Amino acid sequence: MNKGFKSLPSWAKGTVAVLMLGTIIVGGYFAIRGVKKGIQRIKDSSESKAVKDDLKDLNSSQTTKQTMSDSQANGFASRLYVAMDGNGTDTNAIYDVLSNLKNDADVLALIKAFGTKKLHNSLLWEEVVYEGGLSGAMQDELSSSELRKANSILEGKSIKYRF
Repeated sequence: MNKGFKSLPSWAKGTVAVLMLGTIIVGGYFAIRGVKKGIQRIKDSSESKAVKDDLKDLNSSQTTKQTMSDSQANGFASRLYVAMDGNGTDTNAIYDVLSNLKNDADVLALIKAFGTKKLHNSLLWEEVVYEGGLSGAMQDELSSSELRKANSILEGKSIKYRF
């Protein structure tokens, strides 16, 4: 192979080098992306179990019980998904959903209802840009100032949970 490569014209050697470098870069990109997805899945599964356990504990007391039904939580989760999926993020829809929450149990019920979702970006072609739970989706979709505003809505309602 080395003998054959040396006999190639300079432009062909350059093309081969560029193709090899491109293959390494693309392969590295997909490897890193796969590792990040794996880490996120681990986080989401542990968060999901913790949310279910904490929600059960909060719902066992009348003073901390969730104020919305599971169907309301599912509706709010759907609104959040629509607000974050695709091009752009509808921050006002997110803030509106958060303003309807009354306590920590409501937040946990919303996280449970959201489950694990895939968020897409379809600028040129549809690509999954995030896959995971609500906390990670919020952190992925919102800027730091938007996240602060979302958390301040929760804080204003004496909700301890923060995204």
